[in-house]
Amino acid sequence: MKKFLSIFMVFAICFSLVACGTTNNTSSGNTTNNGNTSTGETGGETTGDPLLIGTFQPLTGTNAEIGENQVNGQQLAINQINANGGLNGQMLEMITYDSQGVPEEAVKACQRLVEVDGIDFMMGDLISSNMLATGEYLNENKILTFGTGLSSTWMEQGWEYVWRACVNNGTTMPILAEKLIDMGVNSVGVLHGQDDANNTAYEVFAEKYEELGGTISTAETYVEGDSDFSGQIAKILNTNPDAVLLCSHSSIQGSFMRQLRSQGFLGLAMCKEPFTSADIELSGASSDNVAFIYPYVTYSTPDDCEDEQIKQFLIDYQAEFGKMPTHDCAYRGYDAMMALAEACTIAGTNETEAVMEALGTISDMDGLIGTLDFTQGDREGVHNATAGFVVLDGKYVDIDSWLADGGYDALKNS
Repeated sequence: MKKFLSIFMVFAICFSLVACGTTNNTSSGNTTNNGNTSTGETGGETTGDPLLIGTFQPLTGTNAEIGENQVNGQQLAINQINANGGLNGQMLEMITYDSQGVPEEAVKACQRLVEVDGIDFMMGDLISSNMLATGEYLNENKILTFGTGLSSTWMEQGWEYVWRACVNNGTTMPILAEKLIDMGVNSVGVLHGQDDANNTAYEVFAEKYEELGGTISTAETYVEGDSDFSGQIAKILNTNPDAVLLCSHSSIQGSFMRQLRSQGFLGLAMCKEPFTSADIELSGASSDNVAFIYPYVTYSTPDDCEDEQIKQFLIDYQAEFGKMPTHDCAYRGYDAMMALAEACTIAGTNETEAVMEALGTISDMDGLIGTLDFTQGDREGVHNATAGFVVLDGKYVDIDSWLADGGYDALKNS
């Protein structure tokens, strides 16, 4: 696996990301027909038909930037794999459609990738509701799929062809609840989305937090596309919570924190997902004392990162796309592609059943997220995600170090 991670970019890829819903004829290289895009330079002479990787992601709408990060991370992995000779004699080619962030479009895109384009493997949507809507279809058609949404729900359906190489909210949210109780945070006001990922994240957190003796002072909701949260924030602050928790997609985190701080709450705020470098840039000083439990973060420059593996990824990403990733979905997409590549390499074939069997034997793969282990029989690659961070002066600080240094005590007394 390390041989893939050490390769520098050799080929530049140019692709457009637009909505699906019309016909697309797939060919190797970059082809755009009727508003849909097939991406994937081969990096050398192919020995046969390309190995087709399908992906459907939100490339328009409120999560478009996150979707672009996801596709870029996958493409970076594909470029590196192809530059190293492909997989078992086949070069990889990615076909990308826009799910628009909604289940109906995700289903259309998914069906088209399978029935029209004839993809071999799938990199599924980062929106958990879209994975929940498409997983059964993918499983019935025996398409080995990596989803990258964080909800526990769609991975609990028993779909043997659907896997994950990133965090499960069912792991991180109870850890956050335990951390808050240990800190003496006795009440939390919550704003959460009503989609699968954000609603279940809240439910998992609340169950654990209340089990440990904490109180949810109020739980307010928002609708996808909302940008003004002043009403919900007022209701939350009227309950006088010790801390505020936001369970949302990353796209609203920065604006929510600005509104929260402007309404006078300067205490501990938390997010379900990492508070990204883009969120920090948007919210400025409002990002201070925002915390989260998550295994990695985004950075403004590669030099800000101390982890050598992630730093090399950031260098390669920036060289390939001319910018830094702004969301950890770039990491998620990269790790998923590399896990697929590792399984194909172990299997010595790109045949689905053999690749799945090999995937289930991987126990110590070095991913950007840390060690990936698929041997526990749940098709999950991550079972331990205890790292946490708090933002101070625009920088990420290890939350345990912050607590040990009296950071939270100082915040409470300020």
